[in-house]
Amino acid sequence: MYQHFRPSEQPLVKRFEEFAHRVERSSISALTDFLSPREAWIAKIVASKHSLGSFDYGGYDGAERTRTFFCSYGQEVSKHEYEIVAIQIDVSRGGEKLRHADFLGALLGLGIRREAIGDIAFLPEGKTAFAFCIKQMAPILLRDLTQVGRFPVHVRLEEKPPVAQFVQAVMSERQVTLQSLRLDAFLAHAFGLSRSKAVEPIRSGKVRLNYAVCLEPAQEIQVNDLVSLRGFGRARVLAIEGNSRSGRTFVRIGRYE
Repeated sequence: MYQHFRPSEQPLVKRFEEFAHRVERSSISALTDFLSPREAWIAKIVASKHSLGSFDYGGYDGAERTRTFFCSYGQEVSKHEYEIVAIQIDVSRGGEKLRHADFLGALLGLGIRREAIGDIAFLPEGKTAFAFCIKQMAPILLRDLTQVGRFPVHVRLEEKPPVAQFVQAVMSERQVTLQSLRLDAFLAHAFGLSRSKAVEPIRSGKVRLNYAVCLEPAQEIQVNDLVSLRGFGRARVLAIEGNSRSGRTFVRIGRYE
């Protein structure tokens, strides 16, 4: 089944295979780190291939980044077993213009792996964020996170974060036809650029594919890929829906507003 995924995804697929074999041998469930939507989709495919169950959760319903449980078919998993906690981060003064990248950079600056951090959600006023992380990382955040950017912050563990108040990303969907499944073609349609103008931001490092900088305009997009363009926002490949009579490919795009 490895041939169905990108070469860069092969180590991840093999790791999921190891998880599946471990569950098959021991009947003890296995839990991943935080995964992107694409990675979580791959995990489900691997689990299904082995006739195992798989469940995702990111600390709250609707989270984008989630941890996946591999478990025996029919086994149930409770939310507390995911070992996810929410850290409330309050900017004490100023900081209204701080962005997601500022908070993420502050967390990574503490030496915490990206895979140990889930979503970072915000309240509407923009000065309070909730960082979801693996439980073992909480002591580091509570002890060492003292500022985001140049602004001091107060942090505390929050057992019941106000999920209903989180700022929600709104996605608009539409179907487009692409001459090819190249990243530059997708970028042009998703963000209203000409094909030629879509190449430059890719080569200059302004485009991320599944959270990682991608410098290849010819990189082929796949289902559940998340593409971000600095200054424009994010878009997701929701579905690849076949070909037109002229040979173009129907792709359903979700653009985050």
